Amino acid sequence: MSTRPILTLKKRPVQAPAQAAAARSTTPTPSAPEPDSEPAVAALAWLRAAYPAVFTTVRPLAIGLGRAVAAARPANVAAGALKAALADWTRRPEYLKALAAPGAQRVDLAGNPIGLVTDEDRAHAAGLLVEL
Repeated sequence: MSTRPILTLKKRPVQAPAQAAAARSTTPTPSAPEPDSEPAVAALAWLRAAYPAVFTTVRPLAIGLGRAVAAARPANVAAGALKAALADWTRRPEYLKALAAPGAQRVDLAGNPIGLVTDEDRAHAAGLLVEL
């Protein structure tokens, strides 16, 4: 009859929750970054440089403004990154608050007011803010 070795498990030292959290935060995680985050940030930088009257302060944008911006998009800004940047801009709480404000006006690419935000759009923005 042969004897087989007995396996033993090594116990890890117990860490306080704060120490465990610190250890996790300093350990790099293997997860990949958002695939479009860097190009979208670059696209937003281009938007701010090209249209400072519109993308440096948060104001409701004109309906269909994305098509005009896409038509003026330089070759070094990917269409998908521009779409992601615009989506990020219009989904941030600051934008939704500006959209939901009473008497809010939409602006064109030059920053000129072109019309009031509809009651329907204002209510939709207020609903999205509640969900956040």
